[in-house]
Amino acid sequence: MTSSSLRTPFALCFAGVVLFLGAGGFAYGQAKTASGLSLTYEVKEGRTVARDFTTSPNIQLYVPAGKPATPFLPGEKFTASWSGIIGAELRGDYAFQADLNGSLKLQINGENVLESTNSGGLSTLGKVVRLNKGSNALTATFSSPVQGDAYLRLLWKPKDSFLQPIPSAAFSSVPSDASQRADKLRRGRELVIEHRCVRCHAAPSPGTAIPDLSMDAPAFEGIGARRNASWLARWIADPKGLRPSARMPKVFHG
Repeated sequence: MTSSSLRTPFALCFAGVVLFLGAGGFAYGQAKTASGLSLTYEVKEGRTVARDFTTSPNIQLYVPAGKPATPFLPGEKFTASWSGIIGAELRGDYAFQADLNGSLKLQINGENVLESTNSGGLSTLGKVVRLNKGSNALTATFSSPVQGDAYLRLLWKPKDSFLQPIPSAAFSSVPSDASQRADKLRRGRELVIEHRCVRCHAAPSPGTAIPDLSMDAPAFEGIGARRNASWLARWIADPKGLRPSARMPKVFHG
């Protein structure tokens, strides 16, 4: 048996990793908030819109020109939208300012507090808004620029103080089903890289998009002399059934 006869579609292997993760899942309490904001990336592909979901500890990003905003989207012009809660220890007045290349619209408690299109550097200081003690609803939408790297860093200026970064502890959100599924995809991608799955399973241009994927794995040459067909079939069907410490997940279910 040659190594090529053992190669399976990469997508099938990746799906197996994601299904494997699904057994454990990510435990979140019912309607409980978690650190960070919900972040949605969108890229228009003809008449359709491709989306990716994640959680961001703050409102900032950097995407080099021509590069994808996330590994799961094409390298096109994109929109990033944050939503969740911004908290304040005490009730007080704040103004917001952004260092950006692109366009930003910021709303707090349904009120527009900052809207700016900038080709680099600081925007003008936004209008003063009163933050209630505790939770304040926040949404922010950023559109990448026509030219140059896309970047954004949101700052705030408390009353009678100076312009400063917003501490990550100020942001929280209720995780959505979409973000939890996306978290599993990201974890699956990390496992594929960590265990070098593409060295044994076919993938589009392996090792080019992600340098880590060029790492080597055990060779399959001559494996027919070391393993019989019956053992190989059982291994592919259920690796952990033969070896509990196996890293490869069970790909086929049902």
